Amino acid sequence: MEIIVSSIELFKKGGLVMYPLLMASFMVITIAFERYMFFRKSATDTEKL
Repeated sequence: MEIIVSSIELFKKGGLVMYPLLMASFMVITIAFERYMFFRKSATDTEKL
């Protein structure tokens, strides 16, 4: 629990720059997950590649 609290404090100390970085991180995770799902599905169906 202390790790979460200290992470939030560090985020707040980072200022306004932290919000775009957080959004970019979520976008990267989302795109990586989508690509993983696409290639996993297309590995079984080679005609879609």
